Amino acid sequence: MTIEVRTQYKNQETLIIECALENQAQLKNWYKFSKLHKCVPPALNVGDFESIGYCVTLKSVNGINIKNNTQISLRLLVNLFNKETKEFFGRTYESPYLDLKQGSDGVKHNQIQIFFHLRHNIDPPVNIVVEVLQFEKQDQIVVNRTTLGWTFFSFVNQENTKSTLRKGSSRLLMTGQTTFDTTNFSIISDMVECKQFTNVKFLIPEAAICGYGDTILGLQQTIADDSFKVNQDETAFISSIQVQVPLTVESIFEDLLRKYKKAKYGDESQGEIKITSKRLVCAYHNGWNYTNTRGLNNYVTLDEGPLFKREFDGQQIDYKKLQFNGALDINRVFRDEQNKGVFVFQFEYDVELMVQNLGKQHITIILGWFPLAVCQEFEEEMITGPGKTLNDKPIIDLSDEQYPIIVTGKISFGSIQQDIKYVPQQSMNMPTLTEVERDGPSQALSIPEPESLRDDKLKLKKLEQQIKVLQSERQLSANYLTQDYDNKLMMDKQKEMEYKNMVQEMKRQHEEEITRIMSQYNELKTMLIELNATQQQYLTKAQPTQPMTSFSMNQTTLYDQQEQEKWKIIESMTSVPRKTFYKSQHQSLLLEAQFGTKNLERGDIALLTQFGIRQLFDQNFEINENEDLKQKSLQYEYQDEKQHSIILFQFLCFRPRITEQIDDLEPEKNFYCEEGKLPTRIYFKINFFDFPIYDTERMLYENGLDKKQFTNTLNQGQPLIYIRESFIQNGSGHKEPVLQFEVDQTQFNFSGAYKFFCDYLYHKSVTIEMWDADSQMLFGTMKIPMRQLMRQNKGTSCIMKKVDIIAPEFKRIKGEIQVIIKNIGQRKDTTVESFSKDAKNIKKTKVVSSKPINVSIIQSTKNLESMVEKDENQRIKERIRRFKQDQFNTSAPVTSNNINEINRFKDIKKNAFIQSVIQDYVSNEKVIHPPFGKLEIIPYEFRNPYETAQTFNLIITDLEQEALNINEFSLITNPTEWEYFIGNEGYPRPPDVKMIKPNGKMHNILLDGKQAITLLFKFITLREVDPNMNTLDENRQINENTKRFCYPRKVAIFVNTTDGRNEGGLRVKIYPRPNIVDFIYRFFERDNRNVQITFPAMYSYTLPTQTKRPRLYCNNQQVTCDWLNDFEIRLGLRMPEVGKNLDFNVLVYSDPYQRDLVSNWQVLINSLAGVQIEVPLGQVNTSKLTVNVEVATQVRFFSSHPLTLWFPKPFDQAYTLQQGRINIATFCVRLLTEYTQKVLITCVDVNSDRLVRSWIVNVIPTVPPVSQVFDIKWVDLTKFFLVNYTNKLTNEVNLVFIPSNAEILDIKQTKILFKPQETREIKFQVRRIGESEKAEVKIFIGDERYI
Repeated sequence: MTIEVRTQYKNQETLIIECALENQAQLKNWYKFSKLHKCVPPALNVGDFESIGYCVTLKSVNGINIKNNTQISLRLLVNLFNKETKEFFGRTYESPYLDLKQGSDGVKHNQIQIFFHLRHNIDPPVNIVVEVLQFEKQDQIVVNRTTLGWTFFSFVNQENTKSTLRKGSSRLLMTGQTTFDTTNFSIISDMVECKQFTNVKFLIPEAAICGYGDTILGLQQTIADDSFKVNQDETAFISSIQVQVPLTVESIFEDLLRKYKKAKYGDESQGEIKITSKRLVCAYHNGWNYTNTRGLNNYVTLDEGPLFKREFDGQQIDYKKLQFNGALDINRVFRDEQNKGVFVFQFEYDVELMVQNLGKQHITIILGWFPLAVCQEFEEEMITGPGKTLNDKPIIDLSDEQYPIIVTGKISFGSIQQDIKYVPQQSMNMPTLTEVERDGPSQALSIPEPESLRDDKLKLKKLEQQIKVLQSERQLSANYLTQDYDNKLMMDKQKEMEYKNMVQEMKRQHEEEITRIMSQYNELKTMLIELNATQQQYLTKAQPTQPMTSFSMNQTTLYDQQEQEKWKIIESMTSVPRKTFYKSQHQSLLLEAQFGTKNLERGDIALLTQFGIRQLFDQNFEINENEDLKQKSLQYEYQDEKQHSIILFQFLCFRPRITEQIDDLEPEKNFYCEEGKLPTRIYFKINFFDFPIYDTERMLYENGLDKKQFTNTLNQGQPLIYIRESFIQNGSGHKEPVLQFEVDQTQFNFSGAYKFFCDYLYHKSVTIEMWDADSQMLFGTMKIPMRQLMRQNKGTSCIMKKVDIIAPEFKRIKGEIQVIIKNIGQRKDTTVESFSKDAKNIKKTKVVSSKPINVSIIQSTKNLESMVEKDENQRIKERIRRFKQDQFNTSAPVTSNNINEINRFKDIKKNAFIQSVIQDYVSNEKVIHPPFGKLEIIPYEFRNPYETAQTFNLIITDLEQEALNINEFSLITNPTEWEYFIGNEGYPRPPDVKMIKPNGKMHNILLDGKQAITLLFKFITLREVDPNMNTLDENRQINENTKRFCYPRKVAIFVNTTDGRNEGGLRVKIYPRPNIVDFIYRFFERDNRNVQITFPAMYSYTLPTQTKRPRLYCNNQQVTCDWLNDFEIRLGLRMPEVGKNLDFNVLVYSDPYQRDLVSNWQVLINSLAGVQIEVPLGQVNTSKLTVNVEVATQVRFFSSHPLTLWFPKPFDQAYTLQQGRINIATFCVRLLTEYTQKVLITCVDVNSDRLVRSWIVNVIPTVPPVSQVFDIKWVDLTKFFLVNYTNKLTNEVNLVFIPSNAEILDIKQTKILFKPQETREIKFQVRRIGESEKAEVKIFIGDERYI
């Protein structure tokens, strides 16, 4: 039996199926049925929650009057509505006609129960919308149809909820309208969770509403109540799977993918397109949903088979066979008499694209699909594109392919219990029907055979034949499964042998590496001992008379290494690749930059010692270079008695990654780090603990002012030593840059402050930014994990690190910085002293300011005393005038409006005073110190003091929360959230998680006699914390600063009876902790436009589990934030006008209730004026900038990409901007690549390093035609290539030859003098190609005057 299925799409709606007569009706019925039950998926951001089943009962519609001799029926339409996106989703449920009957207590009709399941957060933005239609009938014929109205209710568990019907249509919700005219009708409804429906939710899709009258294949009966029983399911096995594909399909497929790559990525290169796997997907669809466990993830990977020819219209067409030797199992197959379910097949390719600048990109392409009715054997043609699959996935357009893709196979079922149980049961002494037949003809003649008995015999024979067929198919399936298992076992054994060989090879290489390093170690040890002895002599002669101002206190000779230390050094020097969870080279760089800190090797220490850095061999501090991080104990750190910490940072040197030297357009050689110039003056921004971001003093490189020595240092690959700029200028202090942070626990206002600091060291990393002091541009960022800095009850701890510094665009590493960090512990009663004379000591202090007394105001006040003594209004006005004079230096007259405002303020303060007095009577008190962005739980146990059941009113008094209309402190009432904290944090379980009912600003709770309950309150703030305001001031006024900052405050909770008697309460004092930022992202965008920003997830010390994406939350409601992929985040926002920058936080949580804060990232976006320029590739264009200044200023202009945009003379040096006039600066632009380049321009005051102005320039290339193409086969680095070039001009010209990628192609002579019509050879050399096997480099040729 074969079925031919052909599909045509018209607006993705019409499906025409032509089948063989036997199964044509079944496929048509299935398609009509599935189209009626098609569901719009919900657009809710819910993460990985499991969906929950719900039951909504529509009890009655009230307010309807029935006229005499009139038949009235109702129909209810139910939908789900997303309040955020203003869209309906799911499936519209239409109830059957509900006949109205007049009863003694009014009009009645049958109740309607509907069911659905949905995934959601705590407070889902979902409304349930009900529309009521009324039908008038005469003799069961509808004569009139009217709409009574519509209503909606929130997505919460509720009982007997009365909702008034609105006028008009429910579609008004899509317009954002919030107020509606009401009718006289209402509806009563319930909504509860339904566990029984949750158990069968796999039969229907999420958000699809079903109810009375709906039939679902898989349930034993139609939906009439809340009892759900699933039919016996079967498991189908599909074997002998073959997919026959025309050979021309893959060439068409590859052409389409290249067009796709060009359209999406703008990549026209002939990069490799690799098909990584070919698979056939099969699932079972019951008309509602895919019922099998894996859904469309149920597939087999196809193996390449032989080529063969297939005949079509008398022609032999080349085909390729893809096959699978085993069997594909599909569970949860339900069959009934109507056979509403079908198998759905889908043919897919996994493809790997090589895209320029992005690396490998993986996509899945669907080539076709088809539905299949249940049968034993099949041979079907795929439904190919253009079009979409059943679940609206696009199908690749294979309309150019005139021959079909054919799928063949066999279907068998592994269970026959349903067929056996219908065989009649017979006793042991009664012969079977077959035995009666064998007794002979005499018995057959003597006992007449009834007609019914003959029918039973025929039925029994037919059943026995079916049993034999099923048994043989079952044996066949078992054989296939056995064969498949044997194949997999053989493959596993082969892999095991490969792994064993690999391990043996790695062991051999490791032994060779150890032997080689041992010899290096012996040589290195001898060299270090000699160096240390030489250095000791030098230090003895040059010992300063004053106390040492650097890290070291004493200097000792390097002692001989023990055997254990020797092996530690060997292990640290062994080259072992780090593990990475990232998939592309770009992501591997991110991982290396985040967690790529390495200990200083002995060779680095020896080299730095030669440059005079003296504290590297100091044995007074223990260096934790080889200590296992996992052995660090947080509890052990808590017990340290020395809880006063001095954290010292010393920046040693910088080793840049120099890419090239350019002398094409500039007379002097300049060193470049990637695309930017190497900065000569730098400073660091340090984001440490909860200190404000600190800017270090300016630093230079040793010998950096001597251009010859500086060039030699870079050419030899030696590090650049940091020295303080002030030391170079006036010789004051020590030359090494040292920064000192003092973490004084006495400055905190709670006892657990040291534990807070220990948690920071254990879990977090310090973020350090390197800035160019001349151009005021960010050079790069580095992260250093702090766990190795834990002292573990030792006096000090020291780490020496080499840290990769990553570029601001997160695409490359620009070098490494070597740094020393020390943690010195002291007792609380120890006098704090500076460990470095010139180190910047940063300490937390509270700033207290006072104002001088104004004598003139006091004298004038005395003169007015007699005038205001008798008049009350005059006294009020005088107080206001004095306040204004003191605060704002003004004496404007006071009006009656000012007095009214003062009186209203008095009323507010009076209420606050009354509340504060009431709070003093609350005996229970708790003090919390919540961090920024992390949920804090406050448990409170309350017991009913009465012997009988009582209802209590729970009241929360938070004046700041009420005045600012924010929600920071609240009671947990959601049952799902309550269950989460009970199960995960062990809080006592209440009698019922649904027992608290909100009632306006109060909460009602019913407790039995002497019954106790533990209430859970929660607090979270996303406002900044002022570190200087850490005391609780009950008289603090609520103003603009209060909206921005979260100050310490007091919240009162009262538990009263219904008649107002107070029976308990709790006073909570809240001291918020300062915001600790894990990483700062800085971006520069053009003003007044919609932008999308993508950045990598820079987590703290440890990556979260990769099975689930963490949840994102942004504290700026105008910014959209979501995951682009597993490693990158995308922001969508509208840029403000120039000068108005955006500053917000993106918080990452591993739980749905903001309890487990994984990371806290700060995003700073500068809005700049910008311009867009189009330039031909390889040619130099000029443009201009205008600058206005109020005071004449000497400035310099800088470019973030000087190879693309630079300033010619005189704007390449210090330039004076004139006051009161429009200053014009000229710049040049040239692009050598075919990608748009965004360049940042800064204008900086040379005297104060102040940023005067910034711009963004988008440089867009226009590609000129290529005149000649050369294909070169590159073999070695020493080979030179020669190509001929002819000067087509009639005059003599000096031509310049510029490669688009100088790292790959090196032209030996870039400037050549050509005579008219002269042909000369151009000599070049290929340096490298890189990871890919091919590279494309353009050479731009032009007159030196214009290029």
